Amino acid sequence: MQRFSSLFVIFLIIILNYAFSFGQIQPQDTGAITTPPPLVPLISVLNVGTFVETLWSLGVGLDQPEYKPKSNEEVLKDFNQWLLSKPKVERWKGEIAEYNFALKYKENIKKIIDHLSFIGSERGMFLYNKMEIPVRFAQAETGMVFLVTGVGSSTVFNTLRTTPKSRAAKIISTKILPEMETFYDFFKDTDIKYCGMAVVYGSEDFSDESISRVSLKAEVVTLVVSSENCKKFVDGIMTEDQLIDLSDIYLKDRDMGFNVKKIKVTLE
Repeated sequence: MQRFSSLFVIFLIIILNYAFSFGQIQPQDTGAITTPPPLVPLISVLNVGTFVETLWSLGVGLDQPEYKPKSNEEVLKDFNQWLLSKPKVERWKGEIAEYNFALKYKENIKKIIDHLSFIGSERGMFLYNKMEIPVRFAQAETGMVFLVTGVGSSTVFNTLRTTPKSRAAKIISTKILPEMETFYDFFKDTDIKYCGMAVVYGSEDFSDESISRVSLKAEVVTLVVSSENCKKFVDGIMTEDQLIDLSDIYLKDRDMGFNVKKIKVTLE
């Protein structure tokens, strides 16, 4: 009986030790299976990019050398450098997700940037601060979005002869739409569902003759096109007008606050 009691005690100790060890190990094993951090919603990405308007006003509008826009060659160098500095876990998790996708599609991105030496009839120029690159990944309702942001244009529209929507439509037709075929060609075999571009340009009351040009302000328009519709456009199945009707357009005009608004435009 005494021997049976001793064996029971030993058996109980083994069970308790196993249970304790399992309790210690189990959380570590569970923690090792991590879910990839989510991308930031598209609208949040667009609303955050307000600083680019200031860069345009200083570097393009007022032509201050220290804020001069960068060429696509400089963007390529900055992108390669950016890839070497992986974001830390403690920082904004959306940045980690963007970094992972940028690393996955780095060759596609480099081809896009290399192609953008000219955008429309202008030399490609890009506005961004030292801690960023003009490439973003974001989450739409039904898939991932690839964006080229901070594209600068030296175009300045007369506010006395144009409306915010007509200015946006002109930039879309002359700067953004011509690049959509290239975007599609470089991303058609990937899981990216949407591509887009954000362009910054100027607007001014041309009757303002003051030296300070206080009426000169930047505006930003973004076009986001689905890969499915872009294919139809590239294949000649869909017209420019049809593509625009089925795409998402976001505008931040001179009289708005920090957030963009979704609009519809008619191409001229």
